Amino acid sequence: MSLSILKALYLVNNKITKIHPKAFVTLNALQKLYLSKNALVEIPRNLPKTLVELRIHDNKITKVPKEAFKGLKRMNCIGE
Repeated sequence: MSLSILKALYLVNNKITKIHPKAFVTLNALQKLYLSKNALVEIPRNLPKTLVELRIHDNKITKVPKEAFKGLKRMNCIGE
């Protein structure tokens, strides 16, 4: 089964502490990524360029690298 057509991924409230840099490599159609209510300390790297919405509130993120959203030209919603 291919995940290349997956449009939304909900990983809310799972105690996730980190995400592998290649976790989203094959998700070429992903538009919505919900990572709220976890234990992430940083914004995941290499987010899909197709991403429009990122929900990442209620984590342990203290700073955002300046390259975190590079290339995400379609992104229009970050937050709750």
